[in-house]
Amino acid sequence: MISINEKKIDFVFRVDANLVIGTGHLIRCLTLALILKKRKYTICFVSSFLDNNLFKYINKQGFYCKIFSKKNFNKSAFHQFKTKNNKIFQINDARNTLKIIENYNCRWIIVDHYSLDITWENFIKKRINKLLVIDDLANRKHNCDILLDQNFNENLKKRYSNLVPKKCNLLLGPEYLLRRSEFEKFKVRNKNIKKVVKNILIFFGGADKNNNTKKIIALLSSLKLLNINVNIIVGSINPFHKEIKLLCIKKKFNYYYNTNKISHHMYSSDLFIGSAGSTIWELFYLGVPSMVFITHTNQSRCMQNLHSIGALINLGSDKKNINNLVNQKKIKSLLFKIKKRQELSKNSIDIIKKNKIKKLIKLLN
Repeated sequence: MISINEKKIDFVFRVDANLVIGTGHLIRCLTLALILKKRKYTICFVSSFLDNNLFKYINKQGFYCKIFSKKNFNKSAFHQFKTKNNKIFQINDARNTLKIIENYNCRWIIVDHYSLDITWENFIKKRINKLLVIDDLANRKHNCDILLDQNFNENLKKRYSNLVPKKCNLLLGPEYLLRRSEFEKFKVRNKNIKKVVKNILIFFGGADKNNNTKKIIALLSSLKLLNINVNIIVGSINPFHKEIKLLCIKKKFNYYYNTNKISHHMYSSDLFIGSAGSTIWELFYLGVPSMVFITHTNQSRCMQNLHSIGALINLGSDKKNINNLVNQKKIKSLLFKIKKRQELSKNSIDIIKKNKIKKLIKLLN
């Protein structure tokens, strides 16, 4: 158990991660926390619902973490948690958060949570003045000093008009990508695109509660691929990981569970197929041609925009049958279309060319 010996906490992260909501929020918070840790800041994580494997992972990164709810997190609890205008629920959450850190002098609270808004933030600000919100929905009001949205959307600034205070610093767009440090050594100006695909990477996030990995294995098996390595990555809280492992052995696909070398696997890939989560920005950074399925409705607009400018191929919702003839043809066709994959790679790299994350760090000092 990691503990805090000082009476001061520079940054408190309020974030959840589990099978229902996935791990993307936590990963981007951890990325920012590790950047701040290098600058010798004291950091604490506070969660209401957190998978035990992820709790251990936060500790392994050297951070103190406290969970204030001992209830099992299920779909029923999630429905209550995400209910709009549930002010009592948000105020109780804020009280619990502040109770954990009541004996510490805290400089900033950083919140990455779709179910928390201005109600929670107003309560928090009675005790802690500085607040950073990480968001990409632009569907609710915030009372914050900084708002970070690293997604690609049309009219980014207009999305948050009337949703944040006038003095709020808006940091918007992929140039504010929270990128894990392990990717730095793999950065490319132009990715070498092979004439024919040799390595395919499959990843549906840390949770994959709908078992899309199994469905895409069935799709790729139906294509009867020759001389192509299929690399399957399964996250730490994927409930189907044992089933997927057996399938990979049967189909002679490479299986990687909770790997700490995801940057290496991405860099070595000629094609990515998976979910349209936050991983997509790291794939763009490396120029990996990508085909994505929308696993959450909030991803739709961003993925449609990226598809329209030729930065990726949007295969639509995972709610539909993933293993259908249309998707089979699209994937098989792209394997041999070098010009199309070159176009996807170039367009994706262009989106991530600039990085302004230093501006965020400066504002947090």
